[in-house]
Amino acid sequence: MKLKGYKELRNDPKYTKPLPTDEVFLREVLELGQPGLEQVRLLLDTGDVQGARNVYLQHMDSAQVKRYYFDINDVPRLMQEARSRYAWDAEALQDIAEADRITQGDLPIFKDKRVYLPDGKYNWNSWLYDSSQYQLHLTRFTYVKRLSRAYTLTGDEKYAACFNHMMEDFILDNPVPVDGTFRGEHCTWDPLSVGYACSCCRKPLSPSTDRQLSLPK
Repeated sequence: MKLKGYKELRNDPKYTKPLPTDEVFLREVLELGQPGLEQVRLLLDTGDVQGARNVYLQHMDSAQVKRYYFDINDVPRLMQEARSRYAWDAEALQDIAEADRITQGDLPIFKDKRVYLPDGKYNWNSWLYDSSQYQLHLTRFTYVKRLSRAYTLTGDEKYAACFNHMMEDFILDNPVPVDGTFRGEHCTWDPLSVGYACSCCRKPLSPSTDRQLSLPK
């Protein structure tokens, strides 16, 4: 009898659990007594979950601990600087061309290998080229830097929309493992280091937060 592997079990409710809704996260996970979250708590008490969520995201983006390099609030200024100085450089045009391919589902991985996943239908759990190493590179999302660079240089919302759809598709296709399930597997949750990577990936696209990247889910 062939045992089921991660690809089969990742959508089995015995081994996975759904992500919390925004309201569950804000009410049950977030420590609302922490300083700076007073407005979040107030909006939740009035039933405005989306408003509370947006205030929380703004609070996170305006953290008091400043980086020693550029902060997220510097992104709009850096975008203007990049457009004025580098928009027509050969490397910039190459980034834009590569980002255009990515929006069409033509993704680079490594060693000049690419994978074509059209129509927004990503296959995060395939052993591409018959090797899990290629799959791991697909789910490390190193190529999203091309999307952020292209967005910085052009301001075209299609790059933000592509990023948003990609992240949403990944999260929905890979439910949260229960306890330590899949911890040792070559599954997508290990290489992504989920929360940290998702947070860092979106920062270069932050000027579009009020539009393509602000979907409630």
